[in-house]
Amino acid sequence: MLTFLALAIVQAIAFINTNSLSLSEYIHIFRENEKYATDLLNKEFQDQSRYQGTSNAVATTWYISFEQIRKRNKLAAAHLSFMACIVNSNIPASMLIPSPSEIEQIEAIGMLTAYAFIAELDTQRGGQLGRMQSSEKAFKVHPLVHLAMRGWLKARNQWATWVEKTSLRLVDIIPYGDTDTRETWTAYLPHVLHIVDLIEIYEVKGKMLLLGRIEQCVYTLGRYKAMEWASQEFLALSEKMLGKEHPETLVSMNEVALALSNRGKYAEAEKMHQETLALKEKGKYTEAEKMHQETLALKEKVLGKEHPGTLESLHLLAYLLQKQKRYVEASILYMRAYKSYEHTFGPQDSRTISCLNNYAAMQRDVEQQ
Repeated sequence: MLTFLALAIVQAIAFINTNSLSLSEYIHIFRENEKYATDLLNKEFQDQSRYQGTSNAVATTWYISFEQIRKRNKLAAAHLSFMACIVNSNIPASMLIPSPSEIEQIEAIGMLTAYAFIAELDTQRGGQLGRMQSSEKAFKVHPLVHLAMRGWLKARNQWATWVEKTSLRLVDIIPYGDTDTRETWTAYLPHVLHIVDLIEIYEVKGKMLLLGRIEQCVYTLGRYKAMEWASQEFLALSEKMLGKEHPETLVSMNEVALALSNRGKYAEAEKMHQETLALKEKGKYTEAEKMHQETLALKEKVLGKEHPGTLESLHLLAYLLQKQKRYVEASILYMRAYKSYEHTFGPQDSRTISCLNNYAAMQRDVEQQ
């Protein structure tokens, strides 16, 4: 009945053992649910030619098992919904939805493992982008389970909701290229890259937040091609949402220029810098200052004072005050930005050096007057 497919057999056995059923009782349940499960999930399975001839068995045993899990352990069902939105392998335990109880987490993972929905990985072997911490558990989801879960969420009109929930979770846990936690967030990156590319991410701001994290993380890793892609994507969204002359868009243009410079595309980088400068000079100083102040205040509130985006806005505001020859105010902001850059990224980082150079240039202007 299960076409000798190991996954379907394991799922059936887990259900039988959990509910103390006889084989005849399970066969009755299977046949009762087979048509509904197949109709529900067949659209997803029919594109997987590798599994032709086995889709009905897997779809049905998965559906029966998942309905059982949904009724008995909501956290386990939530974990599987979350995993459906990311890459199906090398999933660090620290990425999962947190629970106030460690026992609840253990029981949820145990249930998913018992049904062969997930399996624990040997983290010593590492992922695609590097080794995970030796103490960090990691999991993989069976490809057909991953497929079935996506189909179930889409059929229940819950797919977009879970993509959003997963995105927000990743925004919470992905730092901005922090070198101290590099080993941890490196394992998160493939999942962020996966979800940011989903067409279901309709909320532009959420996508921008994820792109901002990707940009800083790949910069720390020295992956400048990926940085160029992320900064270009961010700029396109910023122009669409805020307009070409908004301070946030100007920051994005600077980031693109930095990415181009790091890849040796100096002519393109220079062109981007010139465009940025032209847009800055086009705006009236008073209006530009007001926009910068509002942007800085918002970033400090939402992102924090040490966030790279906040520091960039602080740096730009200092530069704007310098252009207005308000040197005392500019000096205070330059030094605040410089110290934060140095603390967050180190003295040799290009952002730290750029801020220090601008401050030094301003001091020379003051001395010459």
